[in-house]
Amino acid sequence: MDFSSGRKKEKVFEEIFREELGKGSIFTDPGKLSPDYLPSKLVGREEESRRLVSLFRPLLEGGIPCRVLITGRIGVGKTALSRRFGMEAEREMGRRGRKLFHLYLNCRGRTPYSLLLEAVRKFFPTWPERGVGKGELLSMLVEHLKHHSLSLLLILDEVDYLVERHGPDLLYSLSRAGETASRISLLSISRALRFLGGLDEPTKATFLGHHLELPPYTKEQLVEILKARREEAFRRGALPDETLELAAEMASRTGDARMGIELLLRAGMLAEGQGSKTVLPEHVRAARAFLYP
Repeated sequence: MDFSSGRKKEKVFEEIFREELGKGSIFTDPGKLSPDYLPSKLVGREEESRRLVSLFRPLLEGGIPCRVLITGRIGVGKTALSRRFGMEAEREMGRRGRKLFHLYLNCRGRTPYSLLLEAVRKFFPTWPERGVGKGELLSMLVEHLKHHSLSLLLILDEVDYLVERHGPDLLYSLSRAGETASRISLLSISRALRFLGGLDEPTKATFLGHHLELPPYTKEQLVEILKARREEAFRRGALPDETLELAAEMASRTGDARMGIELLLRAGMLAEGQGSKTVLPEHVRAARAFLYP
């Protein structure tokens, strides 16, 4: 059998990789435009950050668990604010001599059992997938927290999906069950308040009394957000202000930062594909047509 053709193909790809990856890029780090990237500073959300700290003050100062609900439309920073708060709250509690762990869980496509299992695996990484029921998983988690004088902040993203698909039992168990309630705090995230109709009155009242709604970003805030991402993701001079402001203008119609960031990433990719060293307004318009036809 002749393997020479295979070797030639490998050689051709080696050359292609070398040529393409050796070209100068518009980007310095496109990963900074990923939906999963969490910036160290949340532009345009200082007031909301202060409010969140205030709502969790009993936990931060006295270790008393809290239940807080964040709502807002797509792209207003609910997940980013919650994740950043969890990280910083854990550090702050450590500075105060208390042990807090936080865990971010997205409820979409998940069952109450799988969510509890992931919480247990935070402390017991090799725990098997099956073997005990939900109640036993929760009891084991709470016992571990109690025995080691720990607190846990669970961040439940898209909690409305959980309640609509699987009912309110898990939220009830986490927020109102004796020793559980003394060890586990909840930061729940939802686009709207409609899911509260599926909760019992005491649990609903708890969330309504500790509710933070994030407003849509203004155009000025979006410009600042996109400038911050430009500093981290683009080569200097590759993304002119004119282009950036057009992306911010498009995103400001809904106040959606995620849209503005997606536009910059796609526009940059289009510019590179055309051999341009600069992202032009026409690239943003083409990105808009591609992403939001």
